[in-house]
Amino acid sequence: MLFVGGFAKPGEKALSLFEFNKRNGDLELISEADGGLNPSYFYYSGERGLLYVLNEVMQFNGTFSGGLTTLKYDVRSGLFEKLNEILIPYAK
Repeated sequence: MLFVGGFAKPGEKALSLFEFNKRNGDLELISEADGGLNPSYFYYSGERGLLYVLNEVMQFNGTFSGGLTTLKYDVRSGLFEKLNEILIPYAK
């Protein structure tokens, strides 16, 4: 599985999940999700089925900060459910 993020406008699905075929090198799109604005770095906890997404932005939900979005991943369906978003304040 390969998580891919990209820069996006509000409302766009900038998080994609692909399955990698080791035999021929093909990527198959499994699902897309709203991972928040500009999902850049990921950490997946297989034990909890959670994907933590760092949002690379200057403002997050109207506040001068970055963000962290948490999504629940359903292995059977390949779909994500957004659970939470939190602010990550910039150091002064």
